Amino acid sequence: MITDYLWVDDARQWQALAGNFSGTQLCLPFDSEFERTSTFYPNPSLLQMMMGEQIVLLDVQAISDLRPQAEVFDTVLCHSGSEDMEILQLLTGRLPRQVFDTQVAASLCGYGLHMSYQNLVKNLLGITLEKAHSRSDWTRRPLSAEQIQYAIEDVIYLPQMRDMLLQKLREKDREPWFWELMEIWKKKALSDQNVTKTFIKISRSKRYDLPRQQKLFALLGWRDEEARRRNKPRQWILKNHEIEALVERNPQNHQDLLRTCRLSSGLVKHQGERLLRLLAQAVSMDPALLPPLGQLDEKQSQRFNALKKTLTETAQRLDVPASVFASTQELKQLVAAGGSLDDLPGWQYACQ
Repeated sequence: MITDYLWVDDARQWQALAGNFSGTQLCLPFDSEFERTSTFYPNPSLLQMMMGEQIVLLDVQAISDLRPQAEVFDTVLCHSGSEDMEILQLLTGRLPRQVFDTQVAASLCGYGLHMSYQNLVKNLLGITLEKAHSRSDWTRRPLSAEQIQYAIEDVIYLPQMRDMLLQKLREKDREPWFWELMEIWKKKALSDQNVTKTFIKISRSKRYDLPRQQKLFALLGWRDEEARRRNKPRQWILKNHEIEALVERNPQNHQDLLRTCRLSSGLVKHQGERLLRLLAQAVSMDPALLPPLGQLDEKQSQRFNALKKTLTETAQRLDVPASVFASTQELKQLVAAGGSLDDLPGWQYACQ
């Protein structure tokens, strides 16, 4: 068990550590633990870091404003760090200047798209890690010895894995490709696509016509705004099946909302008028505002299948996931817009 670590819950101690580290220009291996069961935004509990050779466990329940020390996180090393980026945005007010994500690097080195931290440690280092505390209660204090061990193990192997993966990327001449992917990844990290993805999924599965698509998009947008404003999960505001009922059953008054759409009396009391207005106004929405569904005509479908075949074969030849270049939906949108594989980020590396 690793016992050589520093627990930090004092602001002056953290300021001193941060001041000493900021001048080193070192990359910061880090991970975060948080709770998100009853909120829209994550509730950060702990940041585990390696500041040089020192393992630091920062209690962000005690020190929650890291904006004065944001420079510490300018260059970070993480694994599957999209949620960690959200945590940093909340705590520091900005994203790191440079991120090395070992999961992204692994995807270019033949390890698949979503290699877990535990599996990557096993594959690269031959070390077996426990998973038992990944979903434990990180808000309680003090943390258990097992939780602390888990937190430390989540960062201590990152530098060695980074070095090994970087060597593999250089051997495959893929380091420039990796850094280009990381810039794209960083932009996507805080790009919340829930409304768009849910709209496309429901519209396509239900085969909604334009008026229903307009109502659906308006309701999803309202739910998202309410979830952010109240800091509650989206499904606590309005469940997907309730949204579908509102779209399909055309309620005209509170009784319709209660009996036909089966909304709760509390929801109808507090939000009924707002929901009815949204539905009435939605049909005047400019259709151009709706996310494209990626529906293709026969000729476009043929082109999509041809491009998908080329993409899949190329990815197999390179031993990388096809989605490194584009997801199925992104490829459909590319075809609908009249684009080609040359327009995909990173495709130039496939042609070398």
